[in-house]
Amino acid sequence: MAKATKAKKSIISDKAFDFFRNYINNASPVGFETWGQKLWLEYLKPYVDTQYVDPYGTAVGVINPDNKFKVVIEAHAFT
Repeated sequence: MAKATKAKKSIISDKAFDFFRNYINNASPVGFETWGQKLWLEYLKPYVDTQYVDPYGTAVGVINPDNKFKVVIEAHAFT
């Protein structure tokens, strides 16, 4: 009889996996990345202080925007 093995706990949370599944299944073809950018920025919202999309198609979230040292989380989408 085979021994039962204990399933390893994933390092990816259910929320993160749901975001990933929605993100990769969203229709954002080249030139129409707006929906993908919206999903990305909505997911980032709890972790950043400000966010924006620049004219070049880069979706940006910034932590500590008014401080000398800040963290920028960005993802580029070709537009």
